[in-house]
Amino acid sequence: MTAVSDDERSLARQREQLRQRLAFYGSTPGYGVVFDSSGWPGVGERLNEHMRAGEVNRMSELISEEMLDAFTVTATWSGLPKALAEKYGATASRIVCYSTLEQWSQEPESVDRWTDVVTEFKRLVAG
Repeated sequence: MTAVSDDERSLARQREQLRQRLAFYGSTPGYGVVFDSSGWPGVGERLNEHMRAGEVNRMSELISEEMLDAFTVTATWSGLPKALAEKYGATASRIVCYSTLEQWSQEPESVDRWTDVVTEFKRLVAG
């Protein structure tokens, strides 16, 4: 999951969307255990409790900045390929960025930027 922009407000908005997405995914038992294995025991269970109680708005409060940084990548456009390569290059030669399609629909001009990201990512992990 990525937050990418050259605008700080856009990055902050995207990070909050990612925080909500992580909270939602983390509320399911299958994904919730990832918090346990990543050093945040019980977070998945608490997220699930909030979901079952209908307290969806409170769920994102459980996702700290540290968790957000561990599970997502935040960068400027020029910094994204390197950030992705540093985080995933040792384990992956291909990646899928969740927010790409959403961003394309909201900002059609971002297609060219994503193309540049892919090209540079491939160069970085190949070399």
